[in-house]
Order: sequence, then structure tokens, then C-alpha cells
Amino acid sequence: MSSPVPQEPLVVRQSRTKLLGFVLLGGAMLLYYFLGPYQKTRIFYRHSPVLASIVGVVFFALFFYFLSELIRRKAELVLSAEGIELRDKGLFEWHRMQCFKTVYYRHSENGDEELVLQFRDFADLVLRIDALEIGREELVERILQYKGGADFYYAGHEVK
Repeated sequence: MSSPVPQEPLVVRQSRTKLLGFVLLGGAMLLYYFLGPYQKTRIFYRHSPVLASIVGVVFFALFFYFLSELIRRKAELVLSAEGIELRDKGLFEWHRMQCFKTVYYRHSENGDEELVLQFRDFADLVLRIDALEIGREELVERILQYKGGADFYYAGHEVK
């Protein structure tokens, strides 16, 4: 017997810890680049000022991008009785989905994990879940809880 479908939607955001780590790493890269401990880093400005400016702009852009993501922390996915809503992709109703699975890439440098939604009518949709505030097991449990009576199943965890 399945449990009743929760009425309140579940909002899942990016992990605050990982975003803070990216902000600190970006800040450290900026400090090292502009205030580096060696004269070698400053020689780069004289020999190739255009390239030095481009690299500096890239470091600033990365730092401010991750800082804005940390401040705003938009919802990556929202689970509700109607379906699953993905950031920048819209709402997908449960009845349109056939199954879902999780995939772990063990040979990847970062140990990437993905959620793969397989639909009845169109192509699969892949979402990275390794940077979310909840883990893979809890996400699978919540999806099964929110799907209700929809003919939609968990196809398992795949390791590549």
C-alpha cells in the first residue's frame, strides 16, 4: 500500500556547501592571479596584456556567477502531485513519463550523478543531481512518493 501523495511541493535547490566552495575557490584564484606571491605572475601582464585581461575577466565572471548562484539559490527541481518541474525546462506531468533511473559515472573526475527521466512521447531528459542539497537515495524516495498512482516506475541505479 503506497503512502498518500504530499500536498506541499518539495523544492530542491543546489547544495549551499558546494556553492560556497566554488565561491571560495574562485576568490582564491582571483587573489592568486592578481596578488600572486611570485614575480612570474606579474611578468605575464607586461608580456601579454590582452591575454592577461581576458584571463582576469574569466576569473571575475566565474567568481560573480557562483556568488550570484549562492545568493539566489533558485530551485533546481520542484516535486508536486502534478509532476516534476525542472529549472529552465518547465513542468513535466507524471502521466507523460514512463520511468526514471539514476546514473553514476565512476570514471569521471567528479563522480557525476544524473537523473534520467524517460518519457512515453519524446526523448529522455537528463539532469545532474550531484550538486543538489539532497542525495540520490532521498531524491528517488521522494519522486516515488510524489508520483502517486501514476504508471511510472524506478528503473534502478546504473553505474558506468
